Amino acid sequence: MCGIFGAVNSGLSNEQLMKAGKSLQHRGPDEIGLYIDQHVALGSQRLKIVGIESGKQPFFSDDKGIKLVFNGEIYNYQILKKELESAGYHFRLNCEGEVLLHLYEEYKMDMFCRIDGQFALAIYDAEEEKLYIGRDSVGICPAYFLIQGSACYFASEIKALASMVQRKMEINPQSLYEQFTYWTTLEERSIFKDVCQVPKASYVEINSNGQYEIYQYQKFSDYDHSILFKNIEEIKEVIEKSMKEAISKRIMCDSGVKWGMYLSGGLDSTIIFKLLDSMDIKKFPIYSISFKRKGIDESAYQKLACSNQIQNYHVVEIDDNKLIDNIQNTLHHCEAPLYKFGAVPMYILSKEARKDGTKFVLSGEGADEIFYGYDIYKETLLRKYLSKNNYSEIRLKDIKHVVPPQNRNNKYMMQGYEQYYAASSVNLDDPLFCIRPRIEASSIIYKYFNEELRKEIDRENLDKAIKTHYKAENSLKMLKQCQKVEMDNLLAGYLLSIQGDRVLMANSVEGRYPFLDNELISLAYSIPDYLKLHGYNEKYILKETFSGILPKQIVRRNKFQYSTPGRELIHNKFEFFEEYLTKAACEECGLFDYKLVKDLLEDRNMAITTDMLLVFIVTTHMFYKIFQKWAG
Repeated sequence: MCGIFGAVNSGLSNEQLMKAGKSLQHRGPDEIGLYIDQHVALGSQRLKIVGIESGKQPFFSDDKGIKLVFNGEIYNYQILKKELESAGYHFRLNCEGEVLLHLYEEYKMDMFCRIDGQFALAIYDAEEEKLYIGRDSVGICPAYFLIQGSACYFASEIKALASMVQRKMEINPQSLYEQFTYWTTLEERSIFKDVCQVPKASYVEINSNGQYEIYQYQKFSDYDHSILFKNIEEIKEVIEKSMKEAISKRIMCDSGVKWGMYLSGGLDSTIIFKLLDSMDIKKFPIYSISFKRKGIDESAYQKLACSNQIQNYHVVEIDDNKLIDNIQNTLHHCEAPLYKFGAVPMYILSKEARKDGTKFVLSGEGADEIFYGYDIYKETLLRKYLSKNNYSEIRLKDIKHVVPPQNRNNKYMMQGYEQYYAASSVNLDDPLFCIRPRIEASSIIYKYFNEELRKEIDRENLDKAIKTHYKAENSLKMLKQCQKVEMDNLLAGYLLSIQGDRVLMANSVEGRYPFLDNELISLAYSIPDYLKLHGYNEKYILKETFSGILPKQIVRRNKFQYSTPGRELIHNKFEFFEEYLTKAACEECGLFDYKLVKDLLEDRNMAITTDMLLVFIVTTHMFYKIFQKWAG
């Protein structure tokens, strides 16, 4: 992986381009590559994993009319290389970038449908006088752009944009509302005014006048390959085979490159670990997080999962002081406020991996989306059931299945969940049906904005626009629609970005995700829904497939939500957070109503949404001070 950056029609100097590269050095400390002419400036900060000796960027066509920089891994580049050689292309280098360059020459923008990998790339075509920026289909690698007149700037991270344009970033209140309410800003919006992100599975075409169009090269329904299975045993065999192939692709690297894996103690990462063991791949480090707070600690399950490789096992224990010490750096790299402090331990963990010399890690993200592991899938079924039955007769019996195990014996929490589901909308035609309770609860943030900003936030039209966006594929069945929404919002907008790429690459570590293999996603799409969510038993077919190699305690374990303290940490360490919750902080940032923030701080209501809201407000104020320094 790398950090890419550049500009068209900007007049950037070599010194300015170098400065932008320095702001991304954490993404690629091994090598910097720069190119400038009268039309385009391109740069790359490279983390060397594949093509160590031959992969220096940028890449150029023979006549230098086409130029390319990219970030990521192309798992099928050797296959593509053979196809292109058969078409008459000649290769001087054995690296992914040269393959991508010729792929563009042969197929233009149809190239994206042929790539199997995780990537963000930028191509400047001098003959067309156009810049193209594209991203992978699930949204692992980031890409942003900013247009000023006819000049266009792009980068892997927003701080590099700020460096190039020499301009302070300004938060867009409507996007901030959207970020908290929907867990992401949709389409090309970012939380900053004028800064756009390239959506996943899309590319942007920018002409010499600074006008742009965004094109989606893959829709969610394209995963439907209509695979037919004879029986459950065949499904299990195909899942195991596909998982092994996905893992084999993702350990691709040059010799001498050290890699490892993250082990949470949950089902998904344990499957990856046990499959590596069955493939006789054993000599790699394992990295895990433990917590001093016992209610959120999973270390017992981590030890159970990797009992035969304990000698290469690294555990980072997290306490309140470590969280406090690392919040500022985490926010700098996440480039957004946090709803939870969950990204902070992940930042600390990647720091440990990098200290150990590891350049990339395998991780289990994606399994909950494609095999229906989250409670939201159960909630969707429950709410559909509630809409057709007498609520009072079934509430306790069924609601317990969607409440986290640690809360089921708390009568106050159970009453809160009952009230939550009783009050939630039951319009089954709503394309956002699955997250409607989350939207209704999270939209409380609106009243905390100051009076002036509330006038700028058009909630009704925003919701209509988002519903229209999802109605484009409204022929999807309810759980498939839920999967699409989760993959767009929670996965791409949070888990792979704020809690994934940003905190991994902050320490020059790349994340690779076997469960997000394109073929595996298509396979899971074709498996009947009842085999993924069997009653209220999540990831049923995944458990059945791997029950023979997994510890029984992990197979039978209820889904455990990765958690970190929020409000409790703020109150326990108030001397650290106090300056960000004062009237002066509210006035300096100019977003939130101090009186309401003060009331929120004093409110001891332990509701999940208010906990997230307090974390979001305090980290917004912290982040405000951080991004003010980027342009300098």
